[in-house]
Amino acid sequence: MTDRSARGEQAFERAVRRERDAITLHERAAALHDATADRLDEESLAAIDATDAEGLRERAAAERHLAGLARARAAGVRARLTAEGVDDVG
Repeated sequence: MTDRSARGEQAFERAVRRERDAITLHERAAALHDATADRLDEESLAAIDATDAEGLRERAAAERHLAGLARARAAGVRARLTAEGVDDVG
């Protein structure tokens, strides 16, 4: 392997590691948004004021939307890795 091809291979491996790290972070973000949504739903059940309860439910829905976006970003990264021929994409 020439120096140029070795450097290219090393750069590719670094990029794959970064992409795998991105998948992990996006999945963590999704889990955090889901947990926040669950907590907001619980709080909405205990809210005394109907307006407050509705606001909490809306915030919970927004958190679930963000969780979905984070999962979509992770799926996009997996797709990029697969397109590059990486077998283990998490």
